[in-house]
Amino acid sequence: MARTRKTVAEKKLNGTYKPSRHGKQEQTENAIQTILQGEEFSISVPAEIHNKDIIDFYKWHTNFLAQLKILTPSDLPSINQMFITLQQIQDIDEQLHNTDLVKDFETYEALTKLRIKLCNLFNSVATQFYITPTARAKLTLDHLEIEKKQSENQSVISKLIQAKREK
Repeated sequence: MARTRKTVAEKKLNGTYKPSRHGKQEQTENAIQTILQGEEFSISVPAEIHNKDIIDFYKWHTNFLAQLKILTPSDLPSINQMFITLQQIQDIDEQLHNTDLVKDFETYEALTKLRIKLCNLFNSVATQFYITPTARAKLTLDHLEIEKKQSENQSVISKLIQAKREK
């Protein structure tokens, strides 16, 4: 199986971008971005979600991701399923709260196992949409690395300009 091609942003981040070699790829990616930016899509809350706090979080998070141009129409089924899973976790928590551990241990155990499975499912999808702490940390580290690379590139350019001025 072949490797996936790195994006132009990844190549710039790694310092391997060359306009003569990767210029066409950058033009293609920019054209795709302009098409995606022009594409308007409506984001509606799934009917399965009935908790007001989850609805508010859904609206806020999807709007935030759409503004960052991270959320595309093809992502909507995944993010909808993620928030439906969050609603199911909330429902199970309410049932666990109402279940007596001593009198009905089997139901309590089954609900606990189901909750664990749903939490794992939620975390696996939430990582894609920057909700889990690990994903947020990775996003922050990526941002810091980009800033570091930009400052290094600035210093190299500054050094070249300084060398030109000294001659």
